[in-house]
Amino acid sequence: MKRKESKCELSVALCTHNGSNYIEQQLCSLAEQSMLPAELVVCDDNSQDDTVEKIRRFSAMAPFKVRIYSNIPGLGVVKNFARAVSLCSCEYIALCDQDDIWLPNKIETTMKKMFEVEASEGKDTPILVHSDLKVVAQNCQQIAASFMEYQSIKHLNEQVINSLLVQNFVTGCTVILNRALINRAMPLPQHVIMHDWWFALIAAVWGRIAFVRESTLLYRQHNLNVVGAKGFFSINNIMKVFNLRKLDQGVANLFLQAVVLSKHLDNQEPDATKKVIDEYLQAGRIGGLYAIKVFLINKIYKQGFIRNILYYFTILRGSYKKYFNNEWLV
Repeated sequence: MKRKESKCELSVALCTHNGSNYIEQQLCSLAEQSMLPAELVVCDDNSQDDTVEKIRRFSAMAPFKVRIYSNIPGLGVVKNFARAVSLCSCEYIALCDQDDIWLPNKIETTMKKMFEVEASEGKDTPILVHSDLKVVAQNCQQIAASFMEYQSIKHLNEQVINSLLVQNFVTGCTVILNRALINRAMPLPQHVIMHDWWFALIAAVWGRIAFVRESTLLYRQHNLNVVGAKGFFSINNIMKVFNLRKLDQGVANLFLQAVVLSKHLDNQEPDATKKVIDEYLQAGRIGGLYAIKVFLINKIYKQGFIRNILYYFTILRGSYKKYFNNEWLV
């Protein structure tokens, strides 16, 4: 696609931590977008390499404004992204990882979808747009043409909140958020599992999640990924069967995140949404066969047979409750 010199009212929120090996390729891909952002907001999480220096050199010749902030000590991935988003000034915000490569039409394609949804739903509606992505190795050799297929997940248009309570199908590095969603979702509360998951939950309750089937970036896999792509039948996933502690902690975190979401609700949500969340939480308190019955009635389940077997197995055991804290009891 021929490059355009036009800019859109978009901030790119880029979070970095010891990303020197890959950051230059990502920065170049941002500068080569067919539709340029208005600004790049970088939050570096106490890098001990020359990541920040490389970004500073890029900023001197970047075709858009670059603002760099440093966290000392580091905040961790969720709080770092929360800070980056809070510092963005534009009407739309794109989340960006340090080690990916955006395809040239990434911004243009996802912004087009955002404008389409806003035209039908209104700019005051919280909207999240996400896309598929290509999975590549460290040297950018393709592993999978579709991340969604590789993970055995798909975008959902119906009963979205039911699914998002237990599984996130939105990949944060593809996401664009509008200001209405940011105003609803921020500041990020405690017990949020991942920032992109929280944005998806808020969009599902108060607005809309839209999907671009096209892959808009190269999702690089390497041994330093904080969150990486693993094939559905990978050794990593199979080994989870034998790690009961991680299963228990994972399920407990799902319920704690739902508690936070429940407290975030006001009197403007549909009764059906409140009912699903309340019944999900009550089932979590009780556990066992009662909980599974509630989940099946409300179609609260994960995508993938094995994922559901592990989830229901953990619910039946009930030992996830030992990881609840006082937030659960309030």
